[in-house]
Amino acid sequence: MKVVEKNGGDLHIICKRPVDVQIGDFLIIWDGLGRSSLIVQVIEETYLNVEGALLEAIREEVLEADVRVDEEASSFTSLSNTVRDLILLRCKIRGSIKSGFYMQSMEHLPSRVSSRVEPIPVDRLLETIHPPSSRLIYLGKAGQQSPFNIPLESLDGALTIITGKKGSGKSHLAKLLIKELIQNYAKVVVFDINDEYKGIGYRRDGTPSPICNRVLRLEPSKNLRFTLEYIGKKGISDILCHALDLPATSLREFLRIWDELADYGRLTLTDLIETISSRRGNEHVKEALLSRLLTLASSNLITEDQDLASTFEDLFSKIDVGGALIIALNRCSPILRRIMVEFILSKLTHLLELGKISPCFLFAEEAHLYLRETYWEDIITRMRHVGLFTTLITNQPDAIKDCVFRQVDNIFIFNFSSEKDLEAIARVSMIDGDTLKAIVKYIPPRYCLAVGRLTGNLPILFNCAEADMLTYGETKLFFPTLCLKQKSSTEI
Repeated sequence: MKVVEKNGGDLHIICKRPVDVQIGDFLIIWDGLGRSSLIVQVIEETYLNVEGALLEAIREEVLEADVRVDEEASSFTSLSNTVRDLILLRCKIRGSIKSGFYMQSMEHLPSRVSSRVEPIPVDRLLETIHPPSSRLIYLGKAGQQSPFNIPLESLDGALTIITGKKGSGKSHLAKLLIKELIQNYAKVVVFDINDEYKGIGYRRDGTPSPICNRVLRLEPSKNLRFTLEYIGKKGISDILCHALDLPATSLREFLRIWDELADYGRLTLTDLIETISSRRGNEHVKEALLSRLLTLASSNLITEDQDLASTFEDLFSKIDVGGALIIALNRCSPILRRIMVEFILSKLTHLLELGKISPCFLFAEEAHLYLRETYWEDIITRMRHVGLFTTLITNQPDAIKDCVFRQVDNIFIFNFSSEKDLEAIARVSMIDGDTLKAIVKYIPPRYCLAVGRLTGNLPILFNCAEADMLTYGETKLFFPTLCLKQKSSTEI
């Protein structure tokens, strides 16, 4: 391989066939002068268009190849064919390695004459970025078939986004991360829209895994209900205001009624509804309050029976050595789903601020269905101080506000073919648009581009590992046999 040209942040390299690198692989360039080594990433392979100053580099690349040059091989025709078949690698300059440590800067241009170019495995590259960690988790295979391991600390205190079109492997990766977090004694809360995370505690053959008893599936209105006293004044206000869109005027009247009933010791949902129904006043305010409280009553989320009620303090005590609370939202109506998400976020934030529960990780599946700036922005902005570390999983990156994207610490990007989606990510993420369009647009399912704190801000392409767990949430097919045959022929 020979360095031939630098164009802005790109470095062009020529090489002979067969090419031992793929799109997304990293190359290290040594110049033989004892200086730092340059790290570049291949983002495009193309044919070489021979022009002027490239001829000498081309001649060297051809003649220095480790092949026997006889009279036939050195003939003009053979040489011409070899030159015409040369590959031009378009690479992005990512940084350099000096004294064994990676730096996001380029100290010097490598020599066109004396530099040596060779692939560098991702695991070797990551060793120059991350300090030694005892909590490395395996996510799959990266370039040169090297293992892709990340330190679990890179998720701690971080905002992470997993995005890609449907069926690309987002939920599969989320399950891998959740299982590793549980095995490392972390507490996880999951908003499960499609009821697909319940298999995390079981092996692929259906037998329980060691974490089975630490995965609790909770279904709102059934085994997840709360008393009005536990929801509290702030919790019910957040539900009415953010989930049920109660106007501010009506909310003020509701808070006055709440305080009156609290003073009398009659604070139940039934008492609230009866008091508002019999109260004289503005009919519009009265109607607004009643309609929303009746919606709450019909959800069956609130109970007056202490034996049927749950508290997050008790739930967290059941996973004290690490575990997951799977909030099954698949059977919830859109309104109940909004109520649950709003209340859980409000309550977890409150308990974390009081120190009543330990910091935890939150995974929001299909986040675009309930991502509202009113409370998500607040939690994401304060999460490092509160102790709630969020992972948003969505196939609609444009549903995430720019102000949220700009606070992202890690991002996993699966296949996207839509230019609009790619532009939305490129506009606010830490990846340049050229890399996104060159890699993400054409990667197959289960391949993912990761970038952020976990990779030292290097965009690393990897193939997600298989997981020994029951997988739910896969697309149900009408013609599964035909699909299986097509899959088998593709693998062959």
